[in-house]
Amino acid sequence: MKVRLSIAAELDSVPTKMAELLEENIGPLENASKLLSSSANILKSDSSSPLYISKLLDDVRKQMASIDENLSEINMILQGYVKASMPNGSAVSDEAGGANLEIDETAVKGDE
Repeated sequence: MKVRLSIAAELDSVPTKMAELLEENIGPLENASKLLSSSANILKSDSSSPLYISKLLDDVRKQMASIDENLSEINMILQGYVKASMPNGSAVSDEAGGANLEIDETAVKGDE
């Protein structure tokens, strides 16, 4: 199950936090690529494998959909960061006068 998280971060820490979220998607993307490569090799060598490969491809599609969701969220956050950090942008200030950007992010882990 996926949940939406809301965190507050100092404006200047947003790129670093988004880099961390991007890095969390590298492993699943590499895994999906390996599954696709394996699927192609299996289909070439075993004509009785289409049903098995079909199930693998469904898993790959689900993984890629999750990755796409994550990247979309990160992209929206970065767009908000760019707007908030522009000279005439409207970053929300806290009581101490520091700029904070409230961000929503989708959990970057797959369905558990």
